[in-house]
Amino acid sequence: MIVNVRTQSEYNQGHLHNAILIDYNSSDFKSRLSKLDKTKAVFVYCAAGSRSHAAVNVLAGMGFNEIYDLQGGLSAWQQAKKPITK
Repeated sequence: MIVNVRTQSEYNQGHLHNAILIDYNSSDFKSRLSKLDKTKAVFVYCAAGSRSHAAVNVLAGMGFNEIYDLQGGLSAWQQAKKPITK
């Protein structure tokens, strides 16, 4: 699963293909994360890496075992000339 923890407006500007938007700053952030399948790998990203790093800690505390954080966020992804969806 690919989880985008940026805002809706950031998501609308471009995101990874098939990313699920769960805004880190939303009031239902933890509730929405809890609905994800804990048996599947979770790939988390934000714009630069700080929100995704915090989200990884939340996911680990919720019992998710296979969690990946995109270092440098979507900014690093785009600098590496990787594709995004708009």
